[in-house]
Amino acid sequence: MKNKSLDKCRALLDAALDEFSCKSYDEASLNGILKAAGVSKSAFYYHFENKEQLYLHLLDTAAKANWAFISAGLPAGLQAGPDLFELFRLQAELGVQFAAAEPRYHRLYTMFLKEKDNPVCQKAQPVLEGGKEPHLEDMIAGAYDAGAFKKHYSREFVIRIVSHLFSSFHDIFPEAADTEAVLESLRSLIRFIKEGLEK
Repeated sequence: MKNKSLDKCRALLDAALDEFSCKSYDEASLNGILKAAGVSKSAFYYHFENKEQLYLHLLDTAAKANWAFISAGLPAGLQAGPDLFELFRLQAELGVQFAAAEPRYHRLYTMFLKEKDNPVCQKAQPVLEGGKEPHLEDMIAGAYDAGAFKKHYSREFVIRIVSHLFSSFHDIFPEAADTEAVLESLRSLIRFIKEGLEK
């Protein structure tokens, strides 16, 4: 009986990923998800309280899968101090590879970015940040303390500007659709930051 419940949960998550990766949160239909999954409402409420909890669970799963993929691809010993820009470059390239390997997770994140002002999506921001270790701001702060940046820029300025540039990448380069275009834009952004701020 337990295996049957797990199978229903997997089918539910698979159908939900299809729905949320091609529709906005408000447009996504819980009834449509349940029908596609072949899951009853009672079975759904056994696993989740509501549509919002299901959505947040999917975003959390996607963020953790993304970070697991990235961390598995990083060479051992690479640090966020003096190697920060190389770390950024590798993480960015691995993130693009993850998007190609898991296109539904990538589309889910893209849909999320399109509706950042939705209250549910605002609740999801801490969920997404929690799936990525170490936190971007902590990495930048560590690199600043290790002397990677020009000291005439304050620590707070560097943390804010670099964090903003990376978190706003899809707003800055919305036209970067194919993998190579995304990679080239990411490399250009990293070069821009490095040439402007590196010690």
